[in-house]
Amino acid sequence: MAHFSKPTDGNSTGYIAKQPTGLGFLRVPVRQTRDLLLFDGFDGGKPLVVRPNDATSPACSVGFTELTALGTIRRFRVSAVSLGTTMVEARSGSATGTVRDFVQVNVVSPPGPFLGHNGSMPAKFEALVYAAIDQAWRLNDKPAFVDAFRRVVSTLSGVQRPSSVYAESLSRMVINLADTTTDLRVKKGILDEARDVKAGALSGAAPSYSFRNQPDIWIRESALRMGTTQITSCIFHEAAHVAGARGDILAEIALDVLHNTANIRR
Repeated sequence: MAHFSKPTDGNSTGYIAKQPTGLGFLRVPVRQTRDLLLFDGFDGGKPLVVRPNDATSPACSVGFTELTALGTIRRFRVSAVSLGTTMVEARSGSATGTVRDFVQVNVVSPPGPFLGHNGSMPAKFEALVYAAIDQAWRLNDKPAFVDAFRRVVSTLSGVQRPSSVYAESLSRMVINLADTTTDLRVKKGILDEARDVKAGALSGAAPSYSFRNQPDIWIRESALRMGTTQITSCIFHEAAHVAGARGDILAEIALDVLHNTANIRR
C-alpha cells in the first residue's frame, strides 16, 4: 500500500503526523515550504497521480511540485500560499481514479521571526528574508544544532536552558534593517564600529546586531545582499543573544560553535 511519510533525507522536513483517527496531516506556515515522500508511489507498476484535490481552484492554499525521485520513493514539495486546508491525494491511474493515499495540508500563520519597522525591511529583500527564516527553522529539526544552541546559550547566559530555547528565540524575534533604524544604540554601534575598522582595530563590520534578552535584531543591507545563507547565519547567531547569551568578545568566539554545527559561516 502506498503511504506518505516524513522525508528521511537531512535537507527536508515533512512534519507528517497522525491524528487519532489515522488521518495524516502536514502543517506548513504561510510562505514556507515542506517536503513529503510517497513510499511505493505506484499502483500496478504505474505512478500514482498525486496532487491537491482542489488544484484547479483559485482558493487552493498550496503550491505543489514533484521533485526528483529516489528510486521508487517519490518526493514532493508543498509551498504554503495562503491560510487554509487542502488534501493531497494519490490516485490510481488518473486524477479521478481510486484514492490510494492522502494527507491533509494545513496552512497556518507563520511563527516568528517577524519583520519589524525599526527600520523597515525593503520589499526587494523580503523573499530572501522569508527563505532565510525557513532555513533557520529547519535547523530546529537537527538535534546536534538544537543541543549545541542549548549548551552555548546556557553557558553564556549563566542559566540552564531547555532544548526548546532555540525555537522560543526564533518565535519572539523581530528582524529590522540596521541601515535605516532609529534605534540610537544601533546607530552608535555602527559609527563606533566604522571608526574601529578604519583604525584597523576590527577586520570588518558585523553583519547584524542585537541586545541581550531583547527580541529585536538588526541586519545590515550589505548582509542581505549576500543572500539567504548569510541572512540565516545572522538569524541563528542573533537568536543566541535574544535567548540571553552575552555579547562580549569571548562570547562571540564561543558562538562559533553554532556556525560550525550548522556548517554556515558568520
